Amino acid sequence: MEVPIIISDENNKSEISSRKKLKNRLTTGTFALLIALLAVVSATYAWYVYNTGRHTTKVRMAAGAVGEVSEIAPEDISDGEDVGSQEAEEILNDGETSVEQPDSADASDTSNPQVEIVLPQKNVFIPVSEFLPVQEREELLSLISHDEVYLVHIRDDSEMQYSIFFNQALEQKDVCLYRFDSEENKVVDADSVQDVMSFDENNRTLVLNTKDSSDYVLVISNAEKYKELGYTASIAAAQQQTEPSETGEEETENKAATEVALTSVILKPDSELETVPVAFLEYLSDLDVCSVTLVYADGSEKMLDKEDGRYECSAEHADEEDAEGTVRRTYHVVVKELATGAVFEDTESVEIGRKDPVEIKTEDMTTVMLEGRKKWMMVQSVPDVSGRYAMNCDKGIEKIYYVSDDGDLTCAEDSFQLQAGEKYTFLIKLQ
Repeated sequence: MEVPIIISDENNKSEISSRKKLKNRLTTGTFALLIALLAVVSATYAWYVYNTGRHTTKVRMAAGAVGEVSEIAPEDISDGEDVGSQEAEEILNDGETSVEQPDSADASDTSNPQVEIVLPQKNVFIPVSEFLPVQEREELLSLISHDEVYLVHIRDDSEMQYSIFFNQALEQKDVCLYRFDSEENKVVDADSVQDVMSFDENNRTLVLNTKDSSDYVLVISNAEKYKELGYTASIAAAQQQTEPSETGEEETENKAATEVALTSVILKPDSELETVPVAFLEYLSDLDVCSVTLVYADGSEKMLDKEDGRYECSAEHADEEDAEGTVRRTYHVVVKELATGAVFEDTESVEIGRKDPVEIKTEDMTTVMLEGRKKWMMVQSVPDVSGRYAMNCDKGIEKIYYVSDDGDLTCAEDSFQLQAGEKYTFLIKLQ
């Protein structure tokens, strides 16, 4: 008689449960392996992108006017490395000026691109924003030295006369003008140009007569000698000259034929008048505090030269004082053109003492006045030491007017007594 084998339901349920647990573990392990693999791939790609971007060197961007596009030359990319096509396209689209950057941490800052200027003596890296062509400006533009030189870019498509007024006297041996190629960012000829520029007797004003399609770079060496160097500039159309004629009558007719008619004049009071306290007003009458610009029919402008025999110029002023003691001085100028008898006028006003004069250290005042940016200046100072100060060692000063906050105005020619800790205001008149 056969005995039936009975398998317990409990054993059967246990085996089924064990299989389900094993299946769940395999599924979980598979997902974990996929996630780990994805993380490794992502990290490897991120490392690749970072590494290739960090070691890219000498990127060339678009040069010259807007819309021009240059290329990234193969020799400008370091060996064994590559630049992605998308990255190169972004660089070319963003570029507006030719930039060649050194392999350094600063070179990666595309917000302030640099350009390499090739000079006869050496190559200089300078931010593009500091190498823009000179524009006419009345406010002082401070220059920044790079590799012990200051660089000034002068570029024009037509014949112009540049008058660059530096705030310091320069030694002519430190100043060189070179013909320049803005496309290649390099000097064309190692020999400096001499026949188009000249300095005034104080070595502060540089006059440059450019030709058609002129491109120059002005190099000022020994930058440590000219700390805080800056300039203002005026630009006017170059004067046309005629060949000498055989008779005076022919010369007069030729000159009249080439001259452009004068249409108006512009009166510009010196902006420093706003820093002159009211107490000094009576001493301004014999100072040159205004300039007159001649405006011609062709749109060109030129500063009026007092020695120009073609014009007569007269000026006058009137003061108005309000209830608060504020003085507004109004200047009126009349220019007469002798050849035609035409008369041109202009009027401008300035509020006296609206701003405080520039403050300097008393011991530095000699340096400031010797710069001689013009024939007068307004400064204020608080001396650290009481005593007598001698200010006219080089005989460059004609007179000095000074006053303290609570004192009387005093005139001195060479020295004066100052008290430590007290604020003084000075009007310095140069020879």
